[in-house]
Parts: sequence; C-alpha cells; structure tokens
Amino acid sequence: MNIADFESFLETVILERGHKLLKKGAVKNLQHLEENRVLASVHGSQTYSVEIFLEGDGVIKQASCSCPYDWSETCKHQAAVFFALREGAAVENQDVESSEKNLMHLLKQESKEELISIILQFARSHEEVERQLLLRYASPEDEITTAKALIRDYIKGAKSSGFIHWRRMDEAMQGAYMVLDNAEKKSERGNYVQAVKLALEIMPPIVSMTQYADDSGGEITIVTRNTMKVIKNAVEMGLDELSPDEQKEIFKAVQKEAKNKRYNGWDEWRFNLLDAIIPLGKEPKLRATLEKELDKLLENTPQNEWSRRHTEQSIKELQLSLLEVSGAEDSTIDGFIEENLRHDKFREKAIERSLERNEYEKAEQLCIDGEKQDTSYAGLIYKWKDYRYQVYEQQGDFERQRRLAHELVTRYYEYKDYERLKNLFSPEEWQEVFEKLLFELESGHSRGLYLTIITEEKLEDRILKYATAKPSSIVELYPYLIDHHLSEVNNLFVDMIMYDAEKASERRLYKQVCKDIRKYKKSASALFSPDKRWRA
Repeated sequence: MNIADFESFLETVILERGHKLLKKGAVKNLQHLEENRVLASVHGSQTYSVEIFLEGDGVIKQASCSCPYDWSETCKHQAAVFFALREGAAVENQDVESSEKNLMHLLKQESKEELISIILQFARSHEEVERQLLLRYASPEDEITTAKALIRDYIKGAKSSGFIHWRRMDEAMQGAYMVLDNAEKKSERGNYVQAVKLALEIMPPIVSMTQYADDSGGEITIVTRNTMKVIKNAVEMGLDELSPDEQKEIFKAVQKEAKNKRYNGWDEWRFNLLDAIIPLGKEPKLRATLEKELDKLLENTPQNEWSRRHTEQSIKELQLSLLEVSGAEDSTIDGFIEENLRHDKFREKAIERSLERNEYEKAEQLCIDGEKQDTSYAGLIYKWKDYRYQVYEQQGDFERQRRLAHELVTRYYEYKDYERLKNLFSPEEWQEVFEKLLFELESGHSRGLYLTIITEEKLEDRILKYATAKPSSIVELYPYLIDHHLSEVNNLFVDMIMYDAEKASERRLYKQVCKDIRKYKKSASALFSPDKRWRA
C-alpha cells in the first residue's frame, strides 16, 4: 500500500470517516521524527496517537493507532493521517505542554469569582461542557440520574426516524463517553463503588442500540469494551481497600446486570461482566453465589453444537478463574483442566503448564492428542502444531524443529514459520533449502506467502516474473522494481490498462479502466522522478 493510492486498499466507510476527521482539523502535531517515521495525534471524542513507517517512494510499511478499533487492519484515524500526508494538509503543530502551562499561568492570575464567571460563560455557550460539569459535580444520589439522562439524550439526538446511521454513531456515543470518563476518574480517586455503578448505567442503552443502529464502524464494541475495562479495573484496584459491605454492593450490582434478559443472545457481554467480579470470589459467600450462577448458566447452554461448545468453554473458564481465586491446590486446578481438555483454551493451559514444569513428553502428547481431536478445525490443528514446535525448541531438538517448521510453512503459509525455518540453518545450508522451498511455494497454493518472501528478500527477478504473470500486481510491486527495471514497470502498467480496456463492455468495466489510469498517474511521481532519469 502506498500513500499515493491507499484508497484502493481501504473500506469506503473508513475512507469517508478519515477524510471527515481531516476536514474537521482533527489531525494535530504531525511530525516526521525520522527519515521513515511519522507520528501524529488525531482528536475526537478522545485523542489517539497514529504512527506510520514509510519505505521508498511513499510505501506504507507499517501503521498503527492507539485506538481499540479492531474490525479491520486500518482505522479512521490512520486514514485521516494518510490523507494529511498525501494532501500536504496544514495541521496544527504546537508544543501542547507549553500551551497548557501558558493557560495555567493566565488563569492563576484571575480571582475565584472571575474563574467561576469564565466557567459559567463557557458552559452556557457549550452544552457539552455544561453537561460534563453537571455530571462531575452532581451528588452521588443525582449522579446516576444525570448519567442516564446524558446517555439517552445523545442517543435520542442522533436518531432519525427511529434509526441511527453509522455517520452519526460518534455523536450518539458522546453521552456514554462522558459518563465513562467520569467513572474512570471516580476509580482513580478511590471511589470504586460509584465508578462501577456509573459504568453499569452505560450498558442498558448501548445494548439496546444494537436493535436500531448501524454499528459498522464498531463504536458499540469500543464503548462496551472500555466499560468492562473500567468495571474490572475498579474491582481489582479496590480489592484491598473495599470494605466487605462495599464488595458485596459491587458484586450484587454487577451480577444483577449480568442476569438481565437483555444479554440473552449477547453472552459475551454477560460473561465479561461476571469475569469482572471473579476477584471478589475470595469471599466464601460471594464465591458460593457465583458458583451457583455459573452452574445455572451451564445448564442452559444453547442447543447448536458450535454455540454450545463456545458457551460451555466460556463458563468453564470463569469457573477455573474462580477456582484459582479461591486458593485451590495446584492438583485441584490440574484436575479441573484435565476434565475439560475437549475445550481448546483448557488444552492450551495444560500445555503451557507442562512447558513451565519442563514436562516435555506430556506437553508433546497433549499437542498430538489435540491434533487428533480437532481434525475439523484447521486453526486449532495449527495451534497444536505450533505448540509442538515450542516443545521441540525448548528441548533443543533441531531435527524435529526443521521437519515441523517445513510442514508449517508449506501447509499453513505463515511468514513466522518461514523465519523459524531459516534460522535453523547456517547461511551455507540455507541456500539449497531456500531454493527448494521457493519452488514448492511458487507451484502450490501459497502465492501470498511466496510474494511476501520474495519482496522481503528483495528478489527482483522473481518479483518481475510474478508481476509479468499478473500485471495488476504492479500497483503494489513497482517500488521494488523501479531502481533496475523502469522500462518493464512502465510496460506492465500499460499492459494492465490495455488488458482491462480491451474487455470493457459496460460502464462498470470502463470505471475499472479509469481506476487503472489513476493508479498509473499516482505512481508516476516515482516512475518519472529526475533521479530515475526516465525518459518516456
């Protein structure tokens, strides 16, 4: 992916949101820290950091964002920075810390009465600020009522004909973000009970939104995940400070929410809520209550085979966590894990515990049994083979490592296994193995891994051969070829355009030709740059 044509690789919804953020001036402090490293802040309901590593003529080698979005590889914040880089947009670059210090100095010169006047004036002209202040300074009795109203008012304001379009999901979530922020502050100040109660108020309206909102951007997932995090952190941070009555109060509030029918069909949220109060299971009576609740959930698992297996595993994991919290003996915990080896999470725990104890034969057998048990699940078979590799690695068994690494590379096509295999040979030994491996991968069904390897290893002849066989790939591969194969690169772009033009017989296909030409045009800055001395 290149800064010149990143739109071709991102979802339309991500592009639209990213461009909207740029136009709103959300991209701040864009800095070129090193020759190939870019850092920027993107402001919204919260501020996130975006880091980009570039290579060659604008090739995006790696990009990351501190936001929790995980529905796809690239989020709207990264897209906003891509646009800023490509368009050379003017962004605000300033020393934030210095700016805050200047403001603090100015405010300190004002009297208490004048500061109150400034705050009131600012609040009257900014409804969001007024609501935040009312929530922050509400009495404990009024705080919950204020939080409920705040969340629902923003949701209601974003509705149109009873529905919330994805474009307005950020707006709909503002009340929830404000309450979440207040709950975090309560927790930081040691008011753990109120923090949990505030966070719990977010869940009912947000869960209900799933019935009438387009959450293709994942905002509901982000808010619920952060809400669970606040509840869990409040319980863990307050474990040694909360009185028995306060622990019981939190336990009852969370359990009551988890038992609500609104979570029927949304078991993951129910289990996350129960997981948050597992640490409170140190108290025998609370533990007994939770054990009874988990047993009841286990009796009512879904009838569908996959759903039942998944639900049962989640409940068993909670039971295991509760067992560990109770201070049970290692032998008891081992026995519980052994009873539930049909679930992959438990087999994984058993293998890891065996590896920690250097029980290699047991760990290997657990892996082999897992491969036999989970023949219908390719992902699980790979996991058990991967663990088996770790067994051989800890044993220092190079021969079995080599055989298994080769099997993993040629069957599952993971780049990390290629690196494993490479590191098991000396440079002299590797060359022969490498050539045979490339032949296997090129002629098999692993063209993705094959392409990754030849680009990472910068094998220009193979890259050119690949691009010649598949001209459309030149859009991604030209940065690897322009230093020594300019003429071929230009011809491949022309071939791609001509091929699509020849088969174009309708409007949709004509659009593809136009798209090809745009790609060629965007890459032209590299193809025709003076340092390449290209002459058309």
